Amino acid sequence: MAPYSSKPDLKKRLGMLSTEVSFDSEMDLFIESADAEIDDRLRPYTAVPLSTVPTTVKHVSSELAFAQFVTRPHATPVSADVVTLAANVRAAALDRLREFVEATHTSAAVAEVGVPLLEDMAPPEER
Repeated sequence: MAPYSSKPDLKKRLGMLSTEVSFDSEMDLFIESADAEIDDRLRPYTAVPLSTVPTTVKHVSSELAFAQFVTRPHATPVSADVVTLAANVRAAALDRLREFVEATHTSAAVAEVGVPLLEDMAPPEER
């Protein structure tokens, strides 16, 4: 199955040239990891991997991969600002995924599978 996002998506988000290839192998791993997380979160509600990938899911995949990429181990420590940025991007991506599930799955479908609607991604005040 094709990944939900692509290296060009991730490179654009990172501000990299599309011709830069030195990080391609790492990017593949981060995209694969992001897609696996998305599949784990969507599995109670739909068949995964998705055969048709909605734009929202493409963006979430790219955002999760971005957050992993910018905080990957480096020769020099990652700054607190970068860690904060990555955490904010990840939180926004998971919020977007939760909103996607809420918009595309009825409460009856959620009741049928017996799984709370992405409770682990709900804002803290709703948990």
